[in-house]
Amino acid sequence: MIFRRRIRAQIDDVLARDSSTDKAPSIFTHLRDSAELPAAEKTPQRLEDEAVLMTMAGTYSPMLSLIVAHYHLLTRPDIMTKLRAELDTRGPMPTAAELECLPYLSAVAQEAHRLTFGLTGRNARVCPDEPIVYKLKNKPGQSYVFPPGTSLSVSTLVIHTDESLFPNPWIFDPDRWVIATDVPADTETSATEGKKAEQDSASLLVSRRRRAMLSFVRGPRICIGRHLANAEIAVLLAVMARWDLELFETDEEDVKYKHDYHVMCPKLGSKGVRVKVKGRWNA
Repeated sequence: MIFRRRIRAQIDDVLARDSSTDKAPSIFTHLRDSAELPAAEKTPQRLEDEAVLMTMAGTYSPMLSLIVAHYHLLTRPDIMTKLRAELDTRGPMPTAAELECLPYLSAVAQEAHRLTFGLTGRNARVCPDEPIVYKLKNKPGQSYVFPPGTSLSVSTLVIHTDESLFPNPWIFDPDRWVIATDVPADTETSATEGKKAEQDSASLLVSRRRRAMLSFVRGPRICIGRHLANAEIAVLLAVMARWDLELFETDEEDVKYKHDYHVMCPKLGSKGVRVKVKGRWNA
């Protein structure tokens, strides 16, 4: 409640000011001054709710992915070794854009997103004016029609732990997202053709997994901060990997899904992932 009261005080201050007195324009001064938004979208309560959501989504969700990734990197030397080997190919100061292009680092981040789920509660959507038609790809001609006003939702928790897509779904495994590219140049032998077919199958599975990822939601309501979140995580994982760290009074219960508060929460009273810094990592 203290958090909300502080936000409300800032919103009230923005609404009380004239635009000519704004020293530092913000998203809320733009919302206040918008000629397109109806008055109902500019009420103090509406703007307060928007500010709370932006603050929580921009801090708590990336934090969860980071602590999950950090914990597993420190408890799984095989994963950390692969990540450090990949980072070594980029020199001492790669940019965020360069880091996001690294396949294994991206896989670590993606797996962390998968096991933190974004929103664990159902986020309903309603199309008020027209029916929604769902067509089955594997059964041409068969479809389902949902009438206008039907509330539709999916559970990110259920999708992200679907064993048909993610075998052993509660295991942290970045290799789920990595596609092997070691097919030999000679494509004449049956062994090579078999290897290529296997790679094509793996590529299709990874593509299906990516489509099933709902951490940032999908469609027109997709999270507007997803690129910033991924850039932050890429940079922080790269920085963390360059230090020799040791977990301190931390175990799996500090990162495991234990409670559903519309977002994933570990055990109550957890102090998060704590570490001892032993120095810089020297390969």
